Amino acid sequence: MKFYFSSTLMWEATSREIVEMAKANGYEGVELWAQQVESCALDMNEWIQACQATNIKTIIHAKSWDLNYASVNEGIRKASIKEIKTSIDLARKVGSNVITLHPPRCSLFVDKETKRRARQNLVEIVDYADLQDVHVSVELMEKIPKEFVTTPEEMADFIRDVKDSVSITLDLAHCQSTEEFMAYRNKLSPISKFHITNKIGKKLHTPISEPGDLDIVQVLHQLKHDDVPVVVEGFAIGRNFERVRKETKFLKEWEKEQ
Repeated sequence: MKFYFSSTLMWEATSREIVEMAKANGYEGVELWAQQVESCALDMNEWIQACQATNIKTIIHAKSWDLNYASVNEGIRKASIKEIKTSIDLARKVGSNVITLHPPRCSLFVDKETKRRARQNLVEIVDYADLQDVHVSVELMEKIPKEFVTTPEEMADFIRDVKDSVSITLDLAHCQSTEEFMAYRNKLSPISKFHITNKIGKKLHTPISEPGDLDIVQVLHQLKHDDVPVVVEGFAIGRNFERVRKETKFLKEWEKEQ
C-alpha cells in the first residue's frame, strides 16, 4: 500500500526530520500542510534536498484554517483564494503534482448565492492550478454546522463545473461509520487518496492505533486493493514524535498479518 503520513503529526519537527521519519519507516511520502510550512518556518530548500536524497514523495495540503472562499464577505473570499494560490505555488516549488483542497463553508446558511460563489471560485482555483501543472483533489468534509460538501451528492454539485479536472479525497473520520465510508468509497469517483484517522463520538481525527468508533482493520483490508495514497492524519506537538511512531507501529503490525 502507498502509505503517507501528514506533516502535522510532527508539528515541531524540521523539514529533514519529517522526511527522514518517512524514509526510515517505509512510507512512500508525506502530505505537507502549507500552513505548517508558514507557521513553523519550514525550510523548503532543505525539504526538496531531503526528498531528492530519499525518494520520498510530497502531496501538498492547501491552507484551510480560517479561510472561506464562499464567504459572504468579499475581502475574506479574496484573501482565501490568494492563500490557496500560494499553496499551489508551494506545490509546484517542491515538485508535488497534487494538492488537497477543502471546500468552503457557508457564512450564515446554505443558499443559491453561497453555492454560486463556491463553484465560481473553485473554477478560479482549479484554473490557476492547471497553469502550474498541479492537480486539485477536493476533500469531502465532516457533517458539522456550516459545512455543505459532506455527501457524494453535495460533492457532485460543488465540482460540477470542473468535474473533469479534479479528483476526490475521502477522509475516513469525516464519515459517521465504517459502513458509510465504504458506501462513499463506491459512490465517489475518481478518488485520488484517502485520509485515515479514527473518531470517538464527536471527537474527530483520533489515532488509528487506539480504539474508536471506526473499524480501522476492516478499512485497511479494503483499501489495500486501491492503488492510491493512504494518508495517516493527526496533529501532535512536542519533540518526541510519539503519535507518529505509534501509528507507524500499528501499520507495520497490520502489514505483517497480511
